[in-house]
Amino acid sequence: MPRFLPLFLAVLLTLPARADEPLAVKIANTEIKIPLPAGMVDVPPEDAKEVNDLTPTDCELLRACVEADALDRTKPHDPTANFMDACVYSLKDVHEDVYSGDFIDFVGRVSNDAVHGVLRSATSSFDFEETQKRLDAFQKDTGIAMQPDGALYSLGMVSRSGGCVSFMTAHYVTVVQDGKSTREKCLTVEGYLLLNNKVVVVLTTLQGPTLLNSDILPLKHAAEKFQIALQEING
Repeated sequence: MPRFLPLFLAVLLTLPARADEPLAVKIANTEIKIPLPAGMVDVPPEDAKEVNDLTPTDCELLRACVEADALDRTKPHDPTANFMDACVYSLKDVHEDVYSGDFIDFVGRVSNDAVHGVLRSATSSFDFEETQKRLDAFQKDTGIAMQPDGALYSLGMVSRSGGCVSFMTAHYVTVVQDGKSTREKCLTVEGYLLLNNKVVVVLTTLQGPTLLNSDILPLKHAAEKFQIALQEING
């Protein structure tokens, strides 16, 4: 299962918004509908390369969204602003149907991992080499260099049910753009949903240089609202 951060917001500040409509995608032969998260718009097709650079090789990106305010060209760019995005993925090696009993077992395993403090560190089995290759590709396409800075910490469970399990993580990243280095914090709600007997991964991320404890609750609420919308639209 992926544990990573979609860090492409810096290249999206001058792009137009798109219409609010559910996107129908297929996982194997099953259709899944993905609505836009509240207050967000799609990442435009011309930026698909940059977004896919950050998609793990074992996942397929189904929809990538960013909050609409980040694309408001009537406002000057604020380098101190925080931005939220949401991405939905399928797992390439899990296209067969997953039934409730197996998913409930999976929920238990994920929950057990999430209640422990560190999900990823330099001594873990996480594939840092594959991650760095993706970050290098992103830098080649955008000119923006990123480097994970420290461990990925679990901030605990967000939701747990027979059809959804999610938890929040915190992670630092160093971003170098136009020769200027900035250390930013990333808060992510990592969710796994069982939709029409298919598992989808939903990452809702808030990133920026000024994240405070007061930003945790709005991120949690945004992620939960999106998870509920996904479940409702897929019956």
